[in-house]
Amino acid sequence: MAAPELIPAIVQDAADGRVLMLAWMDEEALRRTRETGEAWFWSRSRGRLWRKGEQSGNTLAVEELRDDCDGDADSVMLLMDAFLNFSFDFLPDKIGGLMDAPLELVRCESSDLLVPAQCEIVVEGEVLPDCVGLEGPYGEYPGYRTGEMGNGILFRAAAVTHRKSPILTVDATGYRDDSSTITALTGAIAIKRRLDRHGVPVLDVNVPRDGAVHTAVIAVKYGGGQVARQILETLTSRRALLSKILLVEPDVDVFDLGQVLHAFSTKCHPVHGIHTVQYEGRANTLTPCYSQGERAAQKGATVLYDCTWPGEWSREWEVPVKATFETIFPASVRQKVLSQWRAYGFKE
Repeated sequence: MAAPELIPAIVQDAADGRVLMLAWMDEEALRRTRETGEAWFWSRSRGRLWRKGEQSGNTLAVEELRDDCDGDADSVMLLMDAFLNFSFDFLPDKIGGLMDAPLELVRCESSDLLVPAQCEIVVEGEVLPDCVGLEGPYGEYPGYRTGEMGNGILFRAAAVTHRKSPILTVDATGYRDDSSTITALTGAIAIKRRLDRHGVPVLDVNVPRDGAVHTAVIAVKYGGGQVARQILETLTSRRALLSKILLVEPDVDVFDLGQVLHAFSTKCHPVHGIHTVQYEGRANTLTPCYSQGERAAQKGATVLYDCTWPGEWSREWEVPVKATFETIFPASVRQKVLSQWRAYGFKE
């Protein structure tokens, strides 16, 4: 059975707007939530629908359910009346119940607080709510510190303990860090799904690691100005994370940046092949080339380089033939050459 198409559900406290949790919903979960007034979600680990609190009894009463503001249904927001206050005293018992075994606790080095004994890393310290400073010594995933995104409430570390060879889930070193790689992978999947839903003839998407999640290469079944503009509109109607998009045809492997560069250099018209959209209120404020004023207003732009042949060109008479072994030689010649390949002295 194929997994249903899922959208993120952001659960907020109706009183103060605090984000309480992030879950996933499919069409059936949305329908049941609307009909019952209680939160239903899709459990990816269990592979089934579940009603929040079906075992613990701590259900979520939905005061209001809002679709994504641009009508795309890419996410929903649930406003809840009251939510569980997860205190630390409550957490060990809850985890123990889920694991069918007591949660082993140990005392911290610098205080009387207890932490799980099997923690990979424990950072102890004090939160200083009246002090603000740059997150450090790291930057953000584009490889720079930009705007106010690096500012945060200060935390004074008192002790760091860890297991032998602890699992380091992510690094935050800036240029080509793990967050850039992870975001690139998941971002490419999300872009392809979004384009699919909007009827774009998309084949594949690559968000190159070195592009700092600011550039995407998109392959389509067929291109042209109309497809280019549709992609731009689709990917910038909400928060616009990308500032550069390269559009290519099926003969270009989006993961081979040499092929991408060749298509950009030879097929993108320096006037007609460049499409730009400007926006305000939804730009990516981590884009280093934006000024302080642009970042403050979330003002930016996205440019699409159309490396596809114009749709109105005749494939028979106007589109140039690509001069490769697969395209320019007759099939009989290709077959003869390949059959004698090793005899010519080549291994591969």
